[in-house]
Amino acid sequence: MKKLTSASVVALLVLASPTYASHDLAKPPAEQAPVDNHISWHEFRHELGSYPGVTATIDHHGVITLAGHTDSSPEKQRISNLATQVRGTIEVNNLIGTD
Repeated sequence: MKKLTSASVVALLVLASPTYASHDLAKPPAEQAPVDNHISWHEFRHELGSYPGVTATIDHHGVITLAGHTDSSPEKQRISNLATQVRGTIEVNNLIGTD
């Protein structure tokens, strides 16, 4: 039977250390708090000021109705996407017309 020397113990520890380190790295990252991408109705109305031909209303259920006219479909889509980010919104009715 061979004796276990201090050098062989150190060698075993050195060889085993990457195993322990890689095991620690395999743990899933700690859960992060969800990011809130919502904006307030006031912030939305401020952004809507860039589009003087468009109006917006919100009812007590959280339904936003967009009306008016924009120069292009991308503008219409941008306004609609922005409206969906308003805190408490459950639906967006986009009645905006384009050229």
